[in-house]
This record gives sequence, C-alpha cells and structure tokens, in this order.
Amino acid sequence: FIEMPWVEGVVLKINSPGGSAIASDRIATAIEKLKQTKKVIAYMENVAASGGYYISAVTDWIWASPQTITGSIGVVGGKLVLGRALSEQGVQAHVIGVGGDSGFMDYWSPFSDDQRARFRGFLSRTYERFKWVVSKGRRMSLDGVEAVAQGRVWTGVQALDAGLIDEVGGFDACLVDLATRLGYSERSMSVQHFRTAPPGWRKWRKKFFGMETSNIESSLLERAPLLVRTLKEHPNQALVLLPFEVEGQ
Repeated sequence: FIEMPWVEGVVLKINSPGGSAIASDRIATAIEKLKQTKKVIAYMENVAASGGYYISAVTDWIWASPQTITGSIGVVGGKLVLGRALSEQGVQAHVIGVGGDSGFMDYWSPFSDDQRARFRGFLSRTYERFKWVVSKGRRMSLDGVEAVAQGRVWTGVQALDAGLIDEVGGFDACLVDLATRLGYSERSMSVQHFRTAPPGWRKWRKKFFGMETSNIESSLLERAPLLVRTLKEHPNQALVLLPFEVEGQ
C-alpha cells in the first residue's frame, strides 16, 4: 500500500483471537509505517482479541460491531510437558544438553524454580509492552489500560464505554467514515478489496502441504517425524531392542 499513491486510506478488517506476541508486534510496526502516508482504520469483525487488539490499537481509528469480542489485553504462556505421560506408555528418553539452559523449553521435564521465575519475567515484560502499545495508540494512561486489561474480554459496546474503540457500527458505515475523514463523499470514493488468504481448502493444503489427496491423515503422517509415525503405526511395540541381555539381580 505504501507504494500505491492512489490509495489514500486503508480499512484493516480484523478477525483474529490473537497468537504470537512477536508476530503481533511486527504487524503493528508495519501499520505504524503505513500510517506515515495513509489513513488507517481498524474494523473488528467477530473477534479482535489479544494480538488482534494489539494491532488494532496502533491504527488511527477503531470500529467494531456491537457483538465483537475484543480486548484480552494480556499474555499467557508455558510449555507442554509430556515426559511422565510418555513414560507411562513405555517411552523413555535421555536428553543430552549442550550447556546452559538448552533444555529450557523441552517437553520431557517441567520448569525448575529458576526457569519458572525467568519465564514469568518474560511474560511480565511482554505484558508491559502490550499495555504500553495500547496506552500510546489509544492515548490512555497506563493505569487506565491496566483497569481494562488483565486478559479480560469485552463486547464492542463495552469496549466503546471503556475507551478501547471509537465507534460501533457496520462495515459500510466504517467506509463512509473513512471517506469523510479524507474529504470525499460516499459516492466519489472507490473501494478495492485486497485479500491475501488463498481461496478454498484445496488450494490452501496444496500450497502449504504439497498434497492433493483427500486422505489428509496419511499424507500428514508421511511427513511426520519418525517417532510420531512409529507411535502411530506400532502403538504396542517396543521402540528399541537392545543388542544384549540385561540380567536382573
């Protein structure tokens, strides 16, 4: 859009429950750059929460429907520990570290007390960054952001009362609002839709998985790691047979 001089304003349609904090921050940075030459308005569809709200907060203006689920200003994280569950199924593992905390996020053992404290520190810093982005974008104090943050979600109407969005209404009203801000009438504006998602499940799975077959499970299993394939195909067999006998006392 930056290299399209005929585009004067952008409506960013958001329908996302969030996701990666790093990805959200990168998208927000790109929006900040776009705002230097274009007017950017966010329109929240069904859901614009967590990372979805993160990228909305940096736009010039935010619209939502009354039923939109938004907010969720917070951070959650952790790791899935499977070591005990796998050992109960007869799967054993020996982790060989390369020094330091190389196994910090491995799924065989839980965090140590020190690792848990450091991971919580990472989450806390990410949360503070999230609140700062909202505070700057919405021109709210950090205390004001904290009052509506802590991971809580809001409807579009509630978000309007809390100062998290600017207008409640439909997409057509949002387009008219953008045209007005740019000094155009409703009839004189020209709307172009840009979509990046490939249309249809068939094209999507071909692009990302390289498959045409309707048997998705078998196709994915062919690309799975050896351990996953072995557990799936031979659930009741030993994974390793030692080349020598072990005598018990």
